[in-house]
Amino acid sequence: MFNKIIKHLLWADDLFLVSTSAEKMQKQINNLGSYCKKWQLIINTMKTKIMVFGKQNVPDDYFQLNGNTIVISDKYTYVGNEVTDAGNPFSCIYESIIQKCYRSCYKIREYCQQIGQLPPTLSVHFFDTLLMPIIEYGSEIWYNTTALKKLLVFQRNYFRRVLHVTEKTPINEVYGDLGVFPLEICLRNNVILKISPSSTQSPRKLTCQVGI
Repeated sequence: MFNKIIKHLLWADDLFLVSTSAEKMQKQINNLGSYCKKWQLIINTMKTKIMVFGKQNVPDDYFQLNGNTIVISDKYTYVGNEVTDAGNPFSCIYESIIQKCYRSCYKIREYCQQIGQLPPTLSVHFFDTLLMPIIEYGSEIWYNTTALKKLLVFQRNYFRRVLHVTEKTPINEVYGDLGVFPLEICLRNNVILKISPSSTQSPRKLTCQVGI
């Protein structure tokens, strides 16, 4: 990745090992076992899984850790992101994000029923504070055009409902009336920020003050 060889990822008490072959992976597991034994660390083998990408025939009992077989799985959740070994490894992530967004919308409507019709500014605030954190989480990893198209449908439907307009209303007019950016700007900027942290911060809302 970016001309760097990544063999492992560390986050708090989670460890993610990466290798190009089963033999090299087992070697890393052996080294991990030796390190933990030396420093009296205990590995939770129930939460330890192996994922094999590509066409590699690996026996189910191939990977061993301290005499215990590590289960080979077709999906795994790492730091809140579910990865799969079939097709696009990140497809589960954005599908899950879309489902969470729709569930959150239903909850917002349920809680706000007694209030009545919400003003557009408050609906936009809900989107920025309650839905955008769900959408942006891990977007630097899973972002692609397929995910973007599905999330744009969600965003456009949400803001059209805010203004009570139909699908025939041009989406740029909707963005302009509400003073918001389309999702692709925020998500693409997140990827740029990941590569170049010195870049500008991610835009959330377009604000303009006009003096007359």
